[in-house]
Amino acid sequence: MPMSISGHVPTVSFVLTTRELSVGSKGADVLKLQKALVAAGFATHGVDGKFGAQTKVAVMKFQKAHGLKVDGVAGHRTLAALNGGTVKPPVTTVPPKQVTTVGPSTPTGTASASIQEMLAWGKTKLGAPYAAVNPFRFGDIPWDGKVHTSENGSGRKYHIAKGKTVFDCSGFVVAMYRKAGVDLVAQGLASTQQFIGDTHFLQPLTKQNLKPGDLILYKPHKGIGHVVIYMGGDQCIESNSSKGVSINTVHWNNVKTYRRVPLPEQG
Repeated sequence: MPMSISGHVPTVSFVLTTRELSVGSKGADVLKLQKALVAAGFATHGVDGKFGAQTKVAVMKFQKAHGLKVDGVAGHRTLAALNGGTVKPPVTTVPPKQVTTVGPSTPTGTASASIQEMLAWGKTKLGAPYAAVNPFRFGDIPWDGKVHTSENGSGRKYHIAKGKTVFDCSGFVVAMYRKAGVDLVAQGLASTQQFIGDTHFLQPLTKQNLKPGDLILYKPHKGIGHVVIYMGGDQCIESNSSKGVSINTVHWNNVKTYRRVPLPEQG
């Protein structure tokens, strides 16, 4: 029998995904969702990795029992509740602050609370070295103290002290957006070329629609692309080959395109 609204969700082996799950979704994330629902006492009448009508009913019962929006869609809040029995407030509950812009032709926009937090975290990494070497370039594995050759085709060799946190340009973007609850690697996006070529997850933009947190992709130089994160005004934060993680002026004349990373749905 399902628990009452005061019941505690038992700890389950369920890894919170960043993508919304609904009728028609398939795969490992749906299978984990179904197992979590069963463990919480909300049977789905089929643990098969396919989000069908019975799974939707089970999700709706769970949502009703836990004071969530009852829509049968496993969004961020529903998944968070299943993952540990607690629901984090949506990032939109904190009123966004206006970002100061520079000049009448400079794009304007507001940064949500999660983007502000993401940018603040990025500033704590200022000065981190640049290195286009897997698996270190995402900043979550410290440099091993060895000399490595760049994997982006430049042939550059990196001599970095053991234990240092390093990023290349796209690795820094991936690390930043993990702080905002988005796993770009899980979406198949881990390089500048993938950011440019994606037509399913990232949203195309114009300069006039830019907001802090959006991606600015530069034209390739010697076959190597570059991506930075817009901060507002004419400023961006990036990891580049000369300064590492740094805040710099956007090179508007060298821009190839713009992309927006959608934040997790609040369901």
